[in-house]
Amino acid sequence: MTAVTTIRKIKLYPDSDPNLKLVDPSFVLDDTSTELWIDYTIDIDLNHPVFNNIKTVVFYDFFQVESGFRINKIIATIKKVAENFPTQWITANQLEIPGIVTKKFDYPWNRSKAVYADKLLGWKHIHDVTAYAQHPIHFNSRSKKYLSLCRSSYDYRQSLYNFLQQFDGYSSDVYSGKVLGNDLTVDKNIIDGMHVPPNREYFDNSYISCQVESQYAGNQSIVFTEKTYEHLIQGRLVLNFGPVGFYKALADDGWAIPNNIDFSWDTELNNTTRFQGYLNTLQTIFESDLHELFLSNKTVIEHNYNMLHTKPYYTL
Repeated sequence: MTAVTTIRKIKLYPDSDPNLKLVDPSFVLDDTSTELWIDYTIDIDLNHPVFNNIKTVVFYDFFQVESGFRINKIIATIKKVAENFPTQWITANQLEIPGIVTKKFDYPWNRSKAVYADKLLGWKHIHDVTAYAQHPIHFNSRSKKYLSLCRSSYDYRQSLYNFLQQFDGYSSDVYSGKVLGNDLTVDKNIIDGMHVPPNREYFDNSYISCQVESQYAGNQSIVFTEKTYEHLIQGRLVLNFGPVGFYKALADDGWAIPNNIDFSWDTELNNTTRFQGYLNTLQTIFESDLHELFLSNKTVIEHNYNMLHTKPYYTL
């Protein structure tokens, strides 16, 4: 007997990202559907005929990240639409926004879990699943302090890169030509727009991952990407810079937060002040006994390493 596949017919607002089958293969685009899906970055017109006969509106943000003024504008748009239609926001945002019905759907986590745990390639993955391996965990001494991957040298990312050069570690700056090696190809972390992690040696021989997340400003939205997930699951300490409340959101999501580290800057509303507090914490850590700190966080590291298999997929 042939298995019955559930079909979900939806209509798309013009210019919305059509790649919804990446997150749910049951979606079928149908202009007669009464369920309208809108890419949350689209500027919409409530008088557009696409709203005719619509019973439900769904905003979605599976791929993009926004912050600051842009996210505030998006939230205002969703609230305006909700005054006219039953409206839901399906989002990777870790925060609940008052006045908006939200459903958390963390596509970046699903993508990381799929490729590392179940060997299923996804968006921006090269077509060689061996590039995505969870390396065996170890607590031996390491010669390098940090691993920091960067493909866009601007703003806080450039500042972090410059700051790290005074310490012994691994850092990449793709657009200036400084790259880390990969056995599969010349590694630029992003090869022709694809995400490729560096060799195992860079993870095995360094203690801390420190990077600026894709979204790092403001306090209205927090999204974790591979910059966070794919380092937490590799048996190491992760100290990334993100929006206000980044580490509280990680803890609320079930991840263990390192002990004996000052995270007081995580609640600072001013982005510049928060970033300086972040750098101060990195400096303190890098000038301490990193191996001792690493060992004192053994249970934290093991918990996060095991989350690859214990944290479930998100479903719609």
